[in-house]
Amino acid sequence: MDAPLDAVAAVDLKRVSEVKLREDERYAVAHPRSRALIERGMRTMPAGVPMTWMTFLWDHPPMFIDGADGARFQDVDGNEYVDFSLGITAASGGHAYPAVVEAACARIARGFNFTLPTEDSVVASEELARRFGLPLLAVQPQLDPGEHRRDPHRPGSDRERARAHVRGQVSGAPRRTAGG
Repeated sequence: MDAPLDAVAAVDLKRVSEVKLREDERYAVAHPRSRALIERGMRTMPAGVPMTWMTFLWDHPPMFIDGADGARFQDVDGNEYVDFSLGITAASGGHAYPAVVEAACARIARGFNFTLPTEDSVVASEELARRFGLPLLAVQPQLDPGEHRRDPHRPGSDRERARAHVRGQVSGAPRRTAGG
């Protein structure tokens, strides 16, 4: 239910500004290393952080993270927080879950960034098929292997065809992209 107009009008904007200023100052005092890392990062990254959207999430500069465990993380200034903004991978299992760390370290020790499949891809797709009851899992469509030789300057073409392919698999719609 929307607040009555007179209740909104009763908000003391001067007081809100005073509290905001006080909290901004408190935040700055509590995060000197994060502030220094932003300044240092400005020399080599736009906005001082790896992805510029990180600077627009809050009304204060972002804190830099030192580590995490379960649902909590610590910033470089020693402050601890419950992580309510959980990144995609942390949302599914928390931070540093021992079984996930062990499996990831084992895979990394054997190499993990290939342009060819690994047995793990078969194991993972079998498990996803079992869990979700899908007969076939595919993220990327079959691509013409000569495409990159013909036009190496079209990085979006594979991505767009992959999106169209996945949309078609999900919706059952016919393919609408040339060659896809």
